Amino acid sequence: MNIKTSTLTVIIAIMCGVILVYHFSVPIIADSRWTIPTSLSIIEEGNIDLNEYGRLLKDNDFYQIENVNGHYFSRFPIGASILALPLVFAFKLFSNLDETIRFEIPKYIEAYISSIFVAVTAVFIFLIARLSIKKDLYAALPALVFAFCTSAWSIAGLALWQHSPSMMMLTIALYLILLADRRPEIVQYASIPLAFSYVVRPTNSISIILLTLFILMRYRSYIIRYFAWGLLVAVPFIIFNLQVYGALLSPYYQPGRLASNKYFLEALAGNLVSPSRGLFVFSPVLLLAFLGVWLKIRDRQFERLDLFIAAIIVIHWITVSSFEPWWAGYTFGPRFFTDMLPYFIYFTIPVFAFITVKKSPWRPAVITGLVVLSLLSLFIQHRGATCEQVQEWNSHPQLNENQERLWDWGEISFLSGIDHNLFNCRPDWHDP
Repeated sequence: MNIKTSTLTVIIAIMCGVILVYHFSVPIIADSRWTIPTSLSIIEEGNIDLNEYGRLLKDNDFYQIENVNGHYFSRFPIGASILALPLVFAFKLFSNLDETIRFEIPKYIEAYISSIFVAVTAVFIFLIARLSIKKDLYAALPALVFAFCTSAWSIAGLALWQHSPSMMMLTIALYLILLADRRPEIVQYASIPLAFSYVVRPTNSISIILLTLFILMRYRSYIIRYFAWGLLVAVPFIIFNLQVYGALLSPYYQPGRLASNKYFLEALAGNLVSPSRGLFVFSPVLLLAFLGVWLKIRDRQFERLDLFIAAIIVIHWITVSSFEPWWAGYTFGPRFFTDMLPYFIYFTIPVFAFITVKKSPWRPAVITGLVVLSLLSLFIQHRGATCEQVQEWNSHPQLNENQERLWDWGEISFLSGIDHNLFNCRPDWHDP
């Protein structure tokens, strides 16, 4: 089997595997509930207002809806709805989506579309890994860790909110930038997914600024074309905002939503190690990113791009910690860190490359650590993605009124119900 055929086989296996496994998860109704209705409104009426779904809006108490000059809009960015258009159109043709959406939120369709976005992201992570790991099966390991050992599964894969398309855009941009090391002309096209990542989620402005600065420093001869391609996204986005909101940006993008957290230091720690929100608690396998950075430094392979990506992660951490509530509402684990997962996985790739070197005496220890941390992370993410009782942890008692629960090591959310039956995930409070 030649390389091209084997690589294509792995890509298909990753796509199908992620979508199939995610199919058995438990979808949720979240802030994403208006993503598909907005897509349908674009398809059917050529606009994004949701006035035609009056009954559905009322049944949901106009949750996260804003009224602009008598028109109802989702208060969240439009990016996810735009990227979902082809898939929503397919569901419209081959199902009764039009009728269903009049009365209920199509959460299963949401989850299915989001699983496709995560699967595409996993494929690009595989392609990134393959730039430095020549064996396809080893290169596939970071993609599988991303898909099944992180919030990509328990958060992004359960509903069509901003996280799955955000990760997809950032990962595609990162792949193009890395590919430019061999084919410099490729870098100009990175501005397209980068610009669209901002249409999906405003915190991606951090990636845009720093990666653009890197491109300016490294590929200055392509910078004009880089900005020109980005304008293909930026100009329509600005025109859209002017027509709908009468401003360059919608209220959701206003910076006043940040720097409002008086418990900033607690949030910094909580986003990393809180027993019910900490990144390294819910995905301990990501601790390998530090080992990956050390391996790069040891081998003198830590380059300028690595420094910029590390800076993006740190600034993102500071930014989301300045937001109140820093725990991201009623969710599972570190939701605000979900968009950064491709960058963390990027830094674990040297670890996967290391285990392909059979001569190293540290190889057995690294493999053991990798397996243990991956299995622990897989267990935690499986609980979050498939167990209703875990998903309902935020509500019993209400987390917003009992924030001390975020630091209670005796009440960790992913262990909810585990004393009763590990494989029975029906919430006790739902029983008659």
